[in-house]
Amino acid sequence: MMTDAPTAPEADVLDSATPASSQQAPLSLDALSDVEIDVSVELGRCQLSLGEVARLDVGSVVDLGTPASGPLSVFANGRRIAIGEVVVVDGQLGVRIREVTSRPGA
Repeated sequence: MMTDAPTAPEADVLDSATPASSQQAPLSLDALSDVEIDVSVELGRCQLSLGEVARLDVGSVVDLGTPASGPLSVFANGRRIAIGEVVVVDGQLGVRIREVTSRPGA
């Protein structure tokens, strides 16, 4: 007679393949330190009508509604993690972090 229930040896295999949380040490953030994530900085936002977007051309200026010295939001994988300000480093734009708003694991 055939049944769909696993036999005792198969049940042992399934049980041993399922990790027991009490037997594993918590994952250290150091183990993930080489994982790359997307980091972006938001200068500002605005809403434009479809007609305004269609009229954008070379030389058009879009007002982002943010003061030139205003705070910038720093995102990691789409989640805001910090507030910063624009700096110039060797002729390149950069961001100086002024406040950390979210920490991994916190």
